[in-house]
Amino acid sequence: MARLVTAMDVGKARNSDSVEITPDVAFITGAVCHPGPFVCSIRPRSEKAKQLILDSCVNL
Repeated sequence: MARLVTAMDVGKARNSDSVEITPDVAFITGAVCHPGPFVCSIRPRSEKAKQLILDSCVNL
């Protein structure tokens, strides 16, 4: 998980017109409070980062 976080940029998703989509703030409560589902963009920071993730998947 740490490799994934360091190798990826996580940001707002974009619609078909390339406008950022701001997610609604919604939390699910219970024994543990956590955010509800939302759309986002997850992209590799670089080609080197992409290769690091791909290599990690091969070793699973």
